Amino acid sequence: MNIKVTHQPLPSYHFEGKIAVPEGKEYVQNYLDFPFDVPEGVGALRLRLQYSPLTVGPISNLITLGLYDPHGFRGNAHRHPPDRQIVLSTVSTTPGFLPGPIPAGPWLAQLASQVVMPSDPSCAYSLDIELLPAAEGRRPNRVETPAPPQPAAAAKAGWYRGELHSHTLNSDGKLTTQELIAQAQRNRLDFLAITDHNTTSALTQIDQTALNGLLVIPGIVLTTINGHALALGVE
Repeated sequence: MNIKVTHQPLPSYHFEGKIAVPEGKEYVQNYLDFPFDVPEGVGALRLRLQYSPLTVGPISNLITLGLYDPHGFRGNAHRHPPDRQIVLSTVSTTPGFLPGPIPAGPWLAQLASQVVMPSDPSCAYSLDIELLPAAEGRRPNRVETPAPPQPAAAAKAGWYRGELHSHTLNSDGKLTTQELIAQAQRNRLDFLAITDHNTTSALTQIDQTALNGLLVIPGIVLTTINGHALALGVE
């Protein structure tokens, strides 16, 4: 008996539009939601966000990309300029996003226009989402929840030196998580709060054995179109 097996192509998604600044307003801030479906058998997502113009005079436009799977938050790319390509898979991701299984079901891509300045023509954006098949015969890796940072070595009253607000490459910082921790150790800090914009992905990259007594405080800068908030103790 001959059996022919055919594989259905995975869907891809394309969204585009323009963000116009109403007359009399200095700039526009809003959220644009793009729901899409992920079928069974997907092993990775590839997303491409583009917008133009990137700058209007001395001011940079900023549109950030957030991603949610059927169970919740999967990451955010808050940086200038936007990543040309974002990849999310079971084992690795673009900084700012969380690796792990790619569950089937309804997903959401959300564009936050943090600042869009008036321009002629209006700011145009496009978002492409490509679904990639899981490797044949390979089971998705289970991603463990990172261990919470260890308590301070000297848990007694006194003066401690540290930083309560820092960013890594997971948002708009210039250092990796490991480089930022190493810099804090060179500066002889007792504690360091890692507070990337709208993502906690840096916490998955901390090697607890390399802290050498440095207290790492999990946190986030919650960046919204209505303002920013520094939150500590957020895992």
